Amino acid sequence: MKTFSIFPFNESDISKVDNRLIPFLTNWKAIQTYKGKSVIIPGTWDSHFTILNYFQVIKKPDSPNPGEDENEIGMTILGGWFPYDVEIIINLRISGTDVSDGTKRVSAEILKSAGSPIRLYHDGKFLTDFTERKFWWKVHKDKIWIDNLLVT
Repeated sequence: MKTFSIFPFNESDISKVDNRLIPFLTNWKAIQTYKGKSVIIPGTWDSHFTILNYFQVIKKPDSPNPGEDENEIGMTILGGWFPYDVEIIINLRISGTDVSDGTKRVSAEILKSAGSPIRLYHDGKFLTDFTERKFWWKVHKDKIWIDNLLVT
């Protein structure tokens, strides 16, 4: 493996993506409640998900912070009306020793940049509505972390 970055990402770049991220390139769906109506991404008003970038960072022994635990493979996917309006930012990561040992742990940092409520799904499975249950009430959040997308 070597260190490199692809920005902007094009369809022709898919062959360079680590196989562990391939299942997460498509099948995202977000349902936003906007002014009392459901806005479905992708679809409503030509909304879509698009891959912004892809990168691999493989540390060498002479790096300022060397070591396998610092390695990272990542991709950013945007949902909404990019480049005009982005409602969801999905940062997919394979990091640490998982990069080189081939395990299938893919983490996700997901940010909601929309002001309206959103429910996010992947492959038809509900992932988040950006709330966290606290006893009998919910706390709204704009960022969530999923440690392993394969076990959600």
